[in-house]
Amino acid sequence: MKKLIYILCLFLILTSGAQAGWEKLWDGPVGTVVVRYDPPDKTVLFATRQDTGDIYRYNPDNRYWEKVGGPGKMFIATREALYGLSPDSQGVWMFTGKADKWTQVGGASSAIYGGGLYLLATNPDTGDLYKYDGTPMKWHKIGGPGKDFVVTNSRLIFGLSPDANGVWQYNSDLNWKQIGGPAREIYSPTVATGLYATNPDTGDIYSYDLLSQKWTRIGGPGKMFAADDWNNLYGLSNDGSIVWKYMGVPDDWEQIGGPAGEIYAAGKDLYIVSPHTRMLYHYVP
Repeated sequence: MKKLIYILCLFLILTSGAQAGWEKLWDGPVGTVVVRYDPPDKTVLFATRQDTGDIYRYNPDNRYWEKVGGPGKMFIATREALYGLSPDSQGVWMFTGKADKWTQVGGASSAIYGGGLYLLATNPDTGDLYKYDGTPMKWHKIGGPGKDFVVTNSRLIFGLSPDANGVWQYNSDLNWKQIGGPAREIYSPTVATGLYATNPDTGDIYSYDLLSQKWTRIGGPGKMFAADDWNNLYGLSNDGSIVWKYMGVPDDWEQIGGPAGEIYAAGKDLYIVSPHTRMLYHYVP
């Protein structure tokens, strides 16, 4: 009897632990993945087909992918909507929520950025940064050119200078403050207290705290990183063989997945695109 109880207990432990894993959502090959946080606890997932470039929205209730638009040069999402830049870069469009129904909100742009409540775009001639005012075709300039820009859900905007020699924080119209030196890439957290950046020489990742205005090295190099809306940070190893989760203490990372081509996060959710086959998976803790 004791042996039987032991075997049953061991079985329960193994099966409960096996609940954590990866759920396949798209057989692939998927192209671009876009995730949007819809408070208080919903994540809206979009993805493009690699062959056609058409963009689809995922319905988790029936596990169905609905085509919502044609191809675009790039897509981004704010907390309120999905936006796309036309293939010829001549227009910025907003998805209305109905399949194949889009409204033009901006003209020509070289790139679009977004997050939280802000949509940004760069002027194709000057590289200057503009912010969407919420009314179609109405934008105002907030800064000069940059290599990259990120937006948090806390209405914060950060930029990496064109030469990648400085990280800057947007304060008000045309007013930016330098908060860091050279960086390879910057990543938007989804909380009000920080920002992530990678060292251009070592690739190590650093966390910036707005309150103390200090940078702290928290991990080694990675192929890419992603942060969700609950202050969770994830990293993909340089060789793409391991997905890691940051445990909140410098150099303390837990492996949660194997090979991946890309990683994406929003809300409380993490997604990966598999290498080679480009199938889309959702992490189930």
